Amino acid sequence: MANQDQKNAAVLNIISQWRAVVNPISDVNSESLATLDLSLEGWNYLRPQMTKDLYYSPFVHACLHLGMNYYHVLEMVYCCVFTPSPTGWCEGIAMAMARSVDSPNSNFVFHYIDCMREMYGSVSGGGHRRRQVSHQRTAIRKNILRSLNNLLLLIRRANENDDTPSLIDAFSASVSDGGLFLAGPLVSQEIIHVLTKIGIITNDVHASNVQVARGTNTCKRLAKLGIKTEEERTNMMSYLSLHLNLSHGIIENALCESLRMRYARNGGSFYDSVRGDYYIYTWDDDGNLRAFAVDGSEVDMTIPEWQAANITSFAGVRWWLPTFEENTANTMRGSILLTNKHT
Repeated sequence: MANQDQKNAAVLNIISQWRAVVNPISDVNSESLATLDLSLEGWNYLRPQMTKDLYYSPFVHACLHLGMNYYHVLEMVYCCVFTPSPTGWCEGIAMAMARSVDSPNSNFVFHYIDCMREMYGSVSGGGHRRRQVSHQRTAIRKNILRSLNNLLLLIRRANENDDTPSLIDAFSASVSDGGLFLAGPLVSQEIIHVLTKIGIITNDVHASNVQVARGTNTCKRLAKLGIKTEEERTNMMSYLSLHLNLSHGIIENALCESLRMRYARNGGSFYDSVRGDYYIYTWDDDGNLRAFAVDGSEVDMTIPEWQAANITSFAGVRWWLPTFEENTANTMRGSILLTNKHT
């Protein structure tokens, strides 16, 4: 049986082989973006890069530029649990915003689900996906609204505590235990990252303290290489960070993509999606968020001062209120269809 260093070295070799084939960028700056030769119009679809900044940027840009208020943005971010395609998510957000104008008496998240189901036949529709998602045919409305209410406490916990593994466990717990419906460990880390980049989670420790999420294909593929326990994965991450001189967030993404290329039959069917008229966001060494146009030019940006205040004009379920379940019992009843397909 190989020792830990031998196992780690085998993983390092797989990453090196993937980098030689894909030549991915590991950080976002004017020079690295110029090498990607991205179009300013429409969507650009790339093989996944080492940095996940490209993947996160459509979500960040839409929240910063389309979000109407604090609670609306939280509903937008929560919609990520349903859709593995950034393109699909952006289309769903645009359709839901248009429907909200014509039908203001429902929550944005329900408009989103309805629009995606009508457009694609399923809330998980949309091309050029970046990850996998699994859901049943229907969802209980109450679980979705309770998840949004739980998110308020999870954000507070993120801002007050540096324990990232326990925070991810809390996000991915059952709704009745304070977690988010459909959010496993991987999606939970993604939500945490987006909320941090847009300034709602103000403790940036969690966004950089990236874990190899339990139960993912990456975790299962590492087990094939003999790296099976949490302790072994932690040791491996430290080893790779030392040898590659890269952050854990970049290494986790490189692990995912290199192991996918090695083991998955459809290793080439996942994409980074970059919209030509959206910005690409990254943190500098001082923790400041910077924005770049797809041609590599840096642009000025500001993060809104999100205010968690009551919204008098809101007509949907005000899930942020402590008594929202008592006051909206009728509205919360029943289920919502997530897909037209029979499972």
